[in-house]
Amino acid sequence: MSDAQAYLDGLVLQAPDYANDFNELIDSHKRRLWHQVSEKCEELVKNPGVRAKIDLSQFYSRFLITFMTRLNQLAFVRICIAIANQRSDLNERIAFVKSVAELPKVKEANEASVVVKSFLAELLITSKDLNGAKTELDAAKKTLDETLGADASVYASLHRSFALFYKAKGESDNFYRSALQYVGYSDIDTLPANEVLSIAFDLGIAALIAEKVYNFGDLMETEVVDKLKNSEHHWLWEVLQAFNRGDIPEWKRLQNAYKGQLNAQQSLLQNHRRLSRKIAILALMEMVFSKPSDDRILSFATIAKVTEMTTDEVEVLVMHGLSLGLIKGSIDQVRELVEVTWVQPRILSLPQIEAMGARLAGWGDRVTSALSTVQHSITPELIA
Repeated sequence: MSDAQAYLDGLVLQAPDYANDFNELIDSHKRRLWHQVSEKCEELVKNPGVRAKIDLSQFYSRFLITFMTRLNQLAFVRICIAIANQRSDLNERIAFVKSVAELPKVKEANEASVVVKSFLAELLITSKDLNGAKTELDAAKKTLDETLGADASVYASLHRSFALFYKAKGESDNFYRSALQYVGYSDIDTLPANEVLSIAFDLGIAALIAEKVYNFGDLMETEVVDKLKNSEHHWLWEVLQAFNRGDIPEWKRLQNAYKGQLNAQQSLLQNHRRLSRKIAILALMEMVFSKPSDDRILSFATIAKVTEMTTDEVEVLVMHGLSLGLIKGSIDQVRELVEVTWVQPRILSLPQIEAMGARLAGWGDRVTSALSTVQHSITPELIA
């Protein structure tokens, strides 16, 4: 009997509640069914009951390491990550994951290398070593860029780690993009509910305070943002809805209704002026979007009314929208007019789609009317 099998036999006695699982693992190992072995190993090391019964460090050193080169390396590093998470000492976890990342077979397998480096970056972020984390993330990104047909979960691992890195750095725009990518590549239903709610909350706050995020449709169409509804953060869901519509009166109402929750968020307090400017620009964009393309010459007074600003503030607001590339057009300072020739495309909500449908219907009616007029003006001589 090999030492590895003898070790597994000991686990059957050590964790009798999981004897069937370990016997199944013993059978697959004897028959060299490596795919089944890796699946069972991953299942066991992630099971809280098993983790409480056995020392996963020994599971690695006395069993897993004896045949690790025969396993799919992506599955192998996932098992190792679960094993690392049993260790309470952060430095020990970092040292262990680093040793796994340096294994020749892991380095040769691009997907496995990306996942283990991404996890190592997370540990380094936790230890406040942001420079070390950035080094690992850049290396992982370079590897993934050179990999064709990588599994979605591999992309999710990298974007999750980048999101945590940017969160630690306080870079809202970068965090928002990375976290959205993480959500996009993940199966939300497989993630812990508390983690999903935390991601939804962080994404919502980042969308509000990020300097360059004006398209809320990307976020509002994800499953994750719906987790805010009817939760302790329901107020944030309502705020995001108001910003997505550029609804300034609703935003003012919510500031009164949720004063305590809003004031509890230091990042929102620090960016109060940015929030006011952002929703004003969103209100302007919504107004432009709602108008036909041939009726987009707006007076300063009209813009001031919609954005709830003074006419003196309108020009600065429009110039800011132009500088961000949210709208295109020109400003006539003398006549106090703004001509908008283009507004940034975005994902539409159902009411916005209905409004667009109404405009298309109106456009169709005008085309039909024009065609009818032309037909009636044609003389019989021309027809002949």
